[in-house]
Amino acid sequence: MTNAFPITLYFGGLCFLSVVTAASDEAESQVRVEAIVQTYEIAAMEDLFDDGRFVSYDAVTLNILAPKEMADRTIRVYFQDGSLADDSPMRKSGQRLRFDFDKNLPRERQLFGGVLGNIQWIDATGATDAEIDGSMRPINVDVLASLERELNRLEESAKSETRPMYPPPSTQIAYYLLAGLAERGVSLTGLSESEKRLFDVGRQGGRRNKLMSVFTDVRVALIDNWIQDKSGTYVLRTAVLYVFRKGKWAKIGSPGVITDSDPPGP
Repeated sequence: MTNAFPITLYFGGLCFLSVVTAASDEAESQVRVEAIVQTYEIAAMEDLFDDGRFVSYDAVTLNILAPKEMADRTIRVYFQDGSLADDSPMRKSGQRLRFDFDKNLPRERQLFGGVLGNIQWIDATGATDAEIDGSMRPINVDVLASLERELNRLEESAKSETRPMYPPPSTQIAYYLLAGLAERGVSLTGLSESEKRLFDVGRQGGRRNKLMSVFTDVRVALIDNWIQDKSGTYVLRTAVLYVFRKGKWAKIGSPGVITDSDPPGP
């Protein structure tokens, strides 16, 4: 039998309600997580008090890579101003880490630094812990270089391929190359509005998007647009490669494009 009781927490004018369960149930919900720091935002939230004082919180956005059942989650964790050293790895975009986490915490719950237990930092060559199922690593640098060269070659080739075929054959090949790469990744959900704008995967009418995390430093955006014009109704499918470099995500090369007769799903 599970014993549970509510606790109401007050932070200035903010009120949070959480349910505390027996220790045995809490232990069962703890998992070892691998994640990567996406962004670090200074003074992302303030807690105001009636006497005019306030407490400022910085925010860290973490993209969960493993275990598999959580690999679609992005979490935002708040740290009180001054609690993280200036050189803390938590401030560095692209930094990988492992920590203990309660997988049963509601997605809508506001999270503070205390929810991350037993933090372990991972260097650039760190191997994945055996207990983490399906973890990712950075892409091999030689493989990435070859991929970029091939995409550049296809882009140049497409310039010399004339109509009537559209998209050009080389552009279609680029799509199949990137879509195949995306197949080995996991779909990311719970993206912030800024992330949706960055990867151009915001929801719009007649459009379906997916952002696939393939390696810790490689993502592929799959975008389907339902088109109606003089030629009829068709789907324009686009695949775009993004690579994490120098602390930020960058779009690499031109997108791959194909057309399809099937309309996008819901």
